[in-house]
Amino acid sequence: MDFLGKSLSRLSGDGRLLLTAKWNAEENRVHSGAVRSAADFSGGYGYYEASIRFPKTYGIWGAFWMMAGDVMGEDNSSEDGIEIDIIESIDSAEGRCGHAIHWDGYGEKAKNDSKIHSNSKIYDGKFHKFALWRTETDYIFYVDGKETWRTRSAGICPLGGDMLLMVESAPWAEAGRSRPFKPCLRRWRWTTSAYGKQIPISQKQPLWMTVSSPSGCK
Repeated sequence: MDFLGKSLSRLSGDGRLLLTAKWNAEENRVHSGAVRSAADFSGGYGYYEASIRFPKTYGIWGAFWMMAGDVMGEDNSSEDGIEIDIIESIDSAEGRCGHAIHWDGYGEKAKNDSKIHSNSKIYDGKFHKFALWRTETDYIFYVDGKETWRTRSAGICPLGGDMLLMVESAPWAEAGRSRPFKPCLRRWRWTTSAYGKQIPISQKQPLWMTVSSPSGCK
C-alpha cells in the first residue's frame, strides 16, 4: 500500500463519507483515503454488506474488508486471526474483481485463498451490493444477493473484527508511474447486522454510510 492520508477521508455534509486518492509527485506515490471501525465496532458472526459504485481505473482500487483477531499470528490456521476481503476492485480496467482471505501473517508463512471474477458486471456505473455472512462453519460471499463464493479453507476465526472501507494503491499497481492515474472517489452504503451470533440474512438490520463518486470516473 502506498500511503493513507486522513485529509482524503471526509464527510460531505449530507450524510456521505468521501474517500479520494491523489498522486503525490514529490513522494512518487499515491495518497488515498480510508475509514476503519476499530474504535467503535468489532463484529463477529453475522452479516456485513456495502452498496458500492465502482469506477474503472488503473493503479488504484476500492476495498471493503474485515480484519478479525491477530492476522499476524502464524499458527497454521485462521483461528487466531484472518483478513477477509469482501470485495476488491483490483484490475477494474480489465473488468475483474475478487474476494479473498489471508491468514498466518504476510511473511513466508502467509497463506491465502481467493475467488476472482472476470468480465464482471459491477463496473456499469450503478450501485451493487457486496456482502459477507460469517457463520460458525463458512465464510459466504454475495454480490447483489447472489452467493458468489463459499470457503472454509482456512478454518473459521471466532474472533471479532474491524470493518474497513478504503481506496488502495501499491507500487506494483503502477499508479502514476507507467500507467495513467485518474483520481477517483468511491460511493458506498455500508450495512452491518446484529453480530456475535449467527443470524438469518432475512433478519439483518442495516446501518447506512455512503460515499460518492465524481463524474470524472467511469
